[in-house]
Amino acid sequence: MFMGVGVLLGLLAAAGTALADQARAALARGEEGAAFDQFLRRAENGDPIAQNNVGVLYLKGRGTGEDFAEARRWFEAAAAEGLPGAMHNLGVLYLRGHGLAPDPAQAAGWFTKAAELGDADAQFYLARLFYRGEGVAQDLPAARQWFTRAADQGLPAAAFNVALMLLRGQGGVQDEAGALEYLKPLEPENEAARLLVAQVHLMHAAEPARAAQALAGLRPLAEAGNPEAQYHLGMMLMLGQGLPRDYEEGRFWLQQAGRAGLAVAQVNLAGLYERGLGVEPDPVEAVAWYGLAVANGDAAANGMLEKLRAGLSPPERARAQALMTELRTTHPDIVQEASASPHNP
Repeated sequence: MFMGVGVLLGLLAAAGTALADQARAALARGEEGAAFDQFLRRAENGDPIAQNNVGVLYLKGRGTGEDFAEARRWFEAAAAEGLPGAMHNLGVLYLRGHGLAPDPAQAAGWFTKAAELGDADAQFYLARLFYRGEGVAQDLPAARQWFTRAADQGLPAAAFNVALMLLRGQGGVQDEAGALEYLKPLEPENEAARLLVAQVHLMHAAEPARAAQALAGLRPLAEAGNPEAQYHLGMMLMLGQGLPRDYEEGRFWLQQAGRAGLAVAQVNLAGLYERGLGVEPDPVEAVAWYGLAVANGDAAANGMLEKLRAGLSPPERARAQALMTELRTTHPDIVQEASASPHNP
C-alpha cells in the first residue's frame, strides 16, 4: 500500500510588503473578504504569489464566490511568471477536474514543470502518475526517482513510498538498508512506518536480534489496535518466533485481527480450528472463519471453505452459518465492504 498526501492547494507566503502583511493578518483574523481584496490588488499589479493566492481563494470560495475558471486564470498567470506552486496547483486542477474534465496528461505536464523547478508536492504527484501509468506511460524508475527527490526535501509520504519501492525492488535494485533509512525519521509520528519497519525485521525472524526488533515494534501497535500488527504478533506467538510458542495468546491476537476484518488472520484462525492447533478441532468454527475470509475477498479461502463444508452435516452447516451471522452482528468491522477490490496505489 502506497501512502498518499491530500491534494491541498495552500496559500503561498507573500513577499514582505505592508499590503501582503495586511492580507496575511486579515486571513489570521478570519476576514477572508478583506484578504481576498488585498491579494487581488497585488495580483493585478503582477505579483505571482498574490496571483496564486487569489486562485486558491477562488477555488475554495474563501473571501469570494467559488469560481474554477477564475482560479485557473490566476494560476496560469502566476505559472507564466515561473511560480512552481502555481504550476502544481494547475496540475491538481487538471488531475481532479475542478471546473473542467479530468485530464491526467495535462496534469502530468504541469506537475513536470513544477517538479523540475523543485516543488516537492509536484514531484510526489508526478511520481504517482508514473507509478500508475496515469497521464504518462508507466515508468517505475521515473516514479522512484521523483519520489526520492520529494523525500529528500522532507515529504514524509514520498519517503514512505520510496521505502516501499526499495523493499520491492521496483524501479531499480532492492535495497532493504536504504528503505530502513528512509523510514527511520518517520517512525515517531507514523504508525504505517513503524509497522513496515517491524515487518522488515520479521522477514529475518530466524535471527534472534531481528526477531526481537520485530516484536518490539509489533506489540505496541497490536495493543493500540492495529490489525496487521495483531496478525503478525499472533503468528509470531503461534510459531515461536522470537519468544516462546503460545497458542492461546497467539489465537487471541489472530481473533483481534480477524474481528477487525483482516482476511489473512481469518484464514489462519480457520486453519487453527480445522487442524486443532492449541484448541480442540472444530470444523464448524473453521467454516465460519473461512466464510468470513471469503466475504472479505480472499479467493484462496473459497476452496478451503468448500472442501471443509462438504464434510459437514446439514445441522453443522446451519450452525456455521449462524456463527458467521453472530460474528458479523457482534463485530461490525469483521467484513470490510471494500476489501474485495484490490488497492490501487
